[in-house]
Amino acid sequence: MKTLAKILALIGLTSTLTTTVALGQNTNVITVDELGKGSYNGAALPSGISVEPFSGIATLTYTLPFAGGRGDVVLLEPGPTPQQMSDILRFDGNGFMYFFSERETTDVPPFDPADVIQFPALIASFPTVFLQEIGTEGNNGAFFTPNPGDPGSEPTLPGLSYNIISDVPEPSSVLLVGLGIGLLLVVRQRRQFIKPLAKALALIGLTSTLATTAVIGQPLITVDELGKGNFNGAPLPSGITVEPFSGIATLTYSLPFPTVPGDVQLFEVNAAGTNQLSDVIRFDGNGHLFFFSEREATDVPPFDPADVNQFPSPIAGLNVVALIENGPEGNNGAFYNPAGGNPGDNSAGASYNLISDVPEPSSMVLAGLGGGLLLLLRQRLQARRN
Repeated sequence: MKTLAKILALIGLTSTLTTTVALGQNTNVITVDELGKGSYNGAALPSGISVEPFSGIATLTYTLPFAGGRGDVVLLEPGPTPQQMSDILRFDGNGFMYFFSERETTDVPPFDPADVIQFPALIASFPTVFLQEIGTEGNNGAFFTPNPGDPGSEPTLPGLSYNIISDVPEPSSVLLVGLGIGLLLVVRQRRQFIKPLAKALALIGLTSTLATTAVIGQPLITVDELGKGNFNGAPLPSGITVEPFSGIATLTYSLPFPTVPGDVQLFEVNAAGTNQLSDVIRFDGNGHLFFFSEREATDVPPFDPADVNQFPSPIAGLNVVALIENGPEGNNGAFYNPAGGNPGDNSAGASYNLISDVPEPSSMVLAGLGGGLLLLLRQRLQARRN
């Protein structure tokens, strides 16, 4: 039992910090669900039922801390074309976001606050963005970073993103079992060698490890400038090859599926207030992703595999998507959902975690690991004395 507690304590330190880093990369994130439990960077968002003025339909309404661009964000369920609408998020441009969710025939009262009998008609004069949901039925949604002028965009908050939770899952049986084991561990070890800190870390380890697994378990491609990419945790093959359109040799990832060709451009906001091109992600349509990263004047050899002296020019006839990086310099990137035929769109419904700058090992992570090792050493010494 002591060994299990020690393992869980260490897992608690590492996975909790991992979860914190993963959720904290985007500096401005609005999270909303169909139950009215929304947040802005962790602070609760006011919500309630009100009548959406354009359609006259009463539904769940969130009050945003900014005006937000007018328009609709439509979530589509994966499936054959045409895809079925699952949710509509309507921004009225005056700080209100209306959440319309499909009330299914199998639903029974009490209904969720966002459930409606029929969806409102899309407004022709409003911009509309279509997103495909990610995740399994009953636990899915979409991550949306609006471009300037898109629904929900806010010029004063570059990098603003939305975590849209379409289906709220029931408590996982695995999580409940894990919590039960953790509580049993605390009770049985209350008068023995486990310190209060170890007990807390054991419980946190169970919950945050499962939470981290749930986040990472969605269809997700993660790539960085060092060639350390993965698809849902499985490493992606990578190496240096010549990108055929530009003739530039750069870091190349082999994806597990073909994609829609085109470029994704990442921009960073500089001191002058203008957006500077930082990275170009090019999809060739044949299952290859080419990563071009800015080689700065202060960089010295050995350079990162993605570093290039000049960026490739856009390819005529292929789409280009521009994103603003999130996070501080040295630890930034962007989350990208290509649904709707954008560059990188694929049959797996996968999104992309594009890591622009790879940080040095965090001092907090190192301190946490050091604390875990110290905890084990102190318990071992105490066990020997007894």
